[in-house]
Amino acid sequence: MTQEKISGGGELEERATLSLGTLAQGTSSALAVLGAVTLGLSVLYDYSYLKALGLNFAEVQTSIADHVRSALVWLPTMLGALAFVVLWELLTRRIEGFRSEDEIIGSSQNPTLLRKIRRGPDKALVVLACIFMLQQLLYSTSDSSWYVIFSLGWVLVATGAATHDRIRPRLTLGTALMFVLLPFAAGGIGYVGFTQAERAMKSPAEVWQVRLTNEQGGVDESVGVTLLRRFSTTAVLVTTEGEVRVVPDASIRGAVRVRLAPTRSIVCSVTGFFCGEGLGPAKTQVEPKPAQAEPKLN
Repeated sequence: MTQEKISGGGELEERATLSLGTLAQGTSSALAVLGAVTLGLSVLYDYSYLKALGLNFAEVQTSIADHVRSALVWLPTMLGALAFVVLWELLTRRIEGFRSEDEIIGSSQNPTLLRKIRRGPDKALVVLACIFMLQQLLYSTSDSSWYVIFSLGWVLVATGAATHDRIRPRLTLGTALMFVLLPFAAGGIGYVGFTQAERAMKSPAEVWQVRLTNEQGGVDESVGVTLLRRFSTTAVLVTTEGEVRVVPDASIRGAVRVRLAPTRSIVCSVTGFFCGEGLGPAKTQVEPKPAQAEPKLN
């Protein structure tokens, strides 16, 4: 009897060890995949950012550390969008009493009519998305529209494929979500990077006062810029005249941030959208240096 208890206890301990090992292996695999996906999205963000400035990776040297650091730029925006979607889903679920679709339709006296009514908004969203993509294709003058068209078009096509009767049983919930949402998120991150740089190109408002060193003459130069993006060895500047400069990062002696206008909304401060005219960085007036008196000739 005692030997049976010892044997049973050994089996339980072995199962617990295997479970912990499986959990640790699954966690490490998930973190590796998450890190690879995050790095890929950061590369796409930097590519779109430089593309809006007319640059590419052949002209601006970057490193893996630069792309990892870029995740800190786009990740808050994506997390904010994800939080909004989750809150909206919880709100709608709460209104419906956290019941499934089959439970809601089954509780109706006319399930067929209710099913058609509940599918109506989905069909309306598809129509609106198609109209919006067509409008972007015909009238938009910005290349950022391609990111919007790709994201919306992918969601429409991928959702139709993932919910097909022949494909849906073969996909798990996690696989279906990754299949639909990952390319959609990639398009959104590319859009964020492109529009951030594009707004800086179009904005006349001075955001930074950058002091550059001329290595040949050793003379400092003060430049007012609307965009300052620093990488490991290079830096990208956009002056208030719309000139794009790629300079060695070591040539930047210092940078002074211009005070932002206090009228910026919370949404504008967090996401950079819905800022409107005059709600961006405030302009500053730089006092001209007094002219030196010319020496009198005797």
